[in-house]
Amino acid sequence: MIRAIPFSLGLVLSTAAFAQQPAPPKPVAAPAAPQRDATDPRMRDVPMRCRPGQVDVAAGRTLGQLFGAEWPAQPQAARRTPAQPVSLGRVDWPAQNGQGVATSAVLVDAQGKPLRAKVLCASTQALVAPVEAAAMKGSYRAATFDGAAGTGVALVTWRVGEPPRKP
Repeated sequence: MIRAIPFSLGLVLSTAAFAQQPAPPKPVAAPAAPQRDATDPRMRDVPMRCRPGQVDVAAGRTLGQLFGAEWPAQPQAARRTPAQPVSLGRVDWPAQNGQGVATSAVLVDAQGKPLRAKVLCASTQALVAPVEAAAMKGSYRAATFDGAAGTGVALVTWRVGEPPRKP
């Protein structure tokens, strides 16, 4: 019985010492663009960032800088829904190029028509032009602000050369 006390006391002390050591820092990747709400007026001035290893096509610019005067200031609204793709154009991407991923921002007017598309991040520079062209061939649902349609930005992630995902 006496021998068990030092062993269990040592186990408790070593466990407590381990628990007090700070955890090693976890790598922090920039959030993927599609997780951001482009209808939030603050997003206009947030620099876009890419994940490590991706081509930073936007070069740290903001959505406001990318679209300029074409994108009117977002109204303050209690309820907002971002512009969403309804159907997207086909990305002309030869199979020999392999797989690729790109994130684009598409400026969509109040009628759901794409006005301009810009790739923010891509796994390769070769994806930029085909993705921007495909984005302009798509159809979109307009952003809404308190129920009224308005010009907004749809953030779309494109995965090319991959087999279709199961729902």
